[in-house]
Amino acid sequence: MADEKTNGLDFADEDPYYWRFMDDKSVTKGVDAMVREINETEDQLKKMVPDNAYTKTQTYIQQLAFMVLGNDGFIHQLYERNKEFFPANGVKPDWYGIMSPEDKILYGQCEKHFVYLPMMDTACREAADMIMSLNLLQGFRLLSIKENLTDCDMFTREDFKQIVDDAYKVGVAINLPWDVMERKAEKAEKFYQQNLGKYGKYELNTKYREERERCYLDYVSDQDFFKRMRSDSKGNFFVNPYTETLMSILDTYTTKVSDLYKDNIESRTEKALEKVITFDVKQLSHLSKEMNDLALYPVVAALKSLTQTAKEFVQAVWDTFDGFKKASDGSPYCFMQRIGANSIKKAYSYAPREWNAMEHGTGFQALYQSMANALTEHGIDFVYNHGHPELK
Repeated sequence: MADEKTNGLDFADEDPYYWRFMDDKSVTKGVDAMVREINETEDQLKKMVPDNAYTKTQTYIQQLAFMVLGNDGFIHQLYERNKEFFPANGVKPDWYGIMSPEDKILYGQCEKHFVYLPMMDTACREAADMIMSLNLLQGFRLLSIKENLTDCDMFTREDFKQIVDDAYKVGVAINLPWDVMERKAEKAEKFYQQNLGKYGKYELNTKYREERERCYLDYVSDQDFFKRMRSDSKGNFFVNPYTETLMSILDTYTTKVSDLYKDNIESRTEKALEKVITFDVKQLSHLSKEMNDLALYPVVAALKSLTQTAKEFVQAVWDTFDGFKKASDGSPYCFMQRIGANSIKKAYSYAPREWNAMEHGTGFQALYQSMANALTEHGIDFVYNHGHPELK
């Protein structure tokens, strides 16, 4: 085998990237394969959240970064394996003159790409770094939270307003003056008047309290918030299973947002966005202006499209996090807002407190449980501690 550094004619005869094997057809084939990998990765990034496919997307991105845009990729291999045969100054090597006409044609077909291969190789490497810096996992988790909360009609701005309204109105219901509450016991009072003297004190008291219990249930069941409650025959109130589930879902997701916040998603996403924008504005913009190689340009076009999708992804993560952090009015961000606890009347065990949702998540489930507990306690007070005291 001849010395590769003296004549370049026998360099790695079986090396598929060697310039003698890199005719126009081979270059087109290599470029087409790169473009296909870039496009497939871009498509997978777009589908990641809707398809719940983080692991698959991560695999695509790693494959693209290391095997296509990195050291094992077509552009880098073509450049690295042949750069010593195509000097940057354009001067042909000494052994060019002794090549056959066929080899000179092959040399020329590869040489024309070396005007652009150094900048292409740099761009591919920076593209690999950019695509690996998207903060993919945190972004996937945050966008999935948003999609899960908005993919149905159960978590809207109106639903949040209803929760706040329930919390306020339960406070009102358990704080009505007792003379007003006694008007809710008209049926029990009628029973008392109709049966006074018919029963002994103990039996009258028992039946009278049962009537007051029914009156209290009638009173509560007339309230709109009772649609989110249920009760048993003993006067105990509970959150209905559907509402319990919804509140649990909300608390779970807002806690996950809080966890992402404490895991620095904000700064990580900001850095990812800066990297994508920098690559787009500096590297791709320069490459697009300088690139005049029609055979290699499809890679540039594919990278531009991939970068745009990457930027849209990171921007969506940033906007979504910003919405949660600012507790914007739209769904699902509004559920991070405070509930106005200072304006809610407290009584019994009902003492709602404001929460800092970004620090600890929300407490919707506990809020509704405390509403139910307070109604039970108020009902007991109404049934057994008020009414006709002489029967006790």
